[in-house]
Amino acid sequence: MRKADLSLDAVRRECADKAYVREKIDKLKYDLNMISKLNMPAAVKYIRKAVGYDDFLTKYAKDRMLDVDGLFDILNEIEEASKEFESFASWKTHIKEYSEALKLKKKNQSEKENGISLLTFHAAKGMEFDTVFIIDASEDYTPYWQAEDSAAIEEERRMFYVAVTRAKNRLFILHAKDRLGRVREKSRFIKELKKL
Repeated sequence: MRKADLSLDAVRRECADKAYVREKIDKLKYDLNMISKLNMPAAVKYIRKAVGYDDFLTKYAKDRMLDVDGLFDILNEIEEASKEFESFASWKTHIKEYSEALKLKKKNQSEKENGISLLTFHAAKGMEFDTVFIIDASEDYTPYWQAEDSAAIEEERRMFYVAVTRAKNRLFILHAKDRLGRVREKSRFIKELKKL
């Protein structure tokens, strides 16, 4: 009798989970249908308010100790830019053409031109630079604090290695002992480099 009770509880939980998932899928279908009927500025506003992207950004910034105002400035620029386009397709075409123009401009620039590139580890893949600075090589940032399992840590280690190997001549790895009033430990990846 007890086994049957446990099975019944499991079935109830599974049904509740499925109902929750079904509810989320129904909401997503509704939101996508609504967005498809709106002009671009209204669609962006709908995504921000009805879908809850503003709330997501606020939580995202808080979790990562980022400046939420900076994220909202970017989002406001996107919303303003959306007014120039009649449809998502025309906006997407513009983004593609603009991206290609930027790539072409970068390709045509002389390698001798002086300048600084600020890149994420991911964005630096495949590139090389005379000098590379890796900033904030601290635990909770490198590896990122949400990388909890071994696969996530290994991916963070791999990306750190990508960043380190972008330097042709000089590499600087920086670590702040204190950030926002909290003591920070050196990244475990720095310690691993010292063993090599």
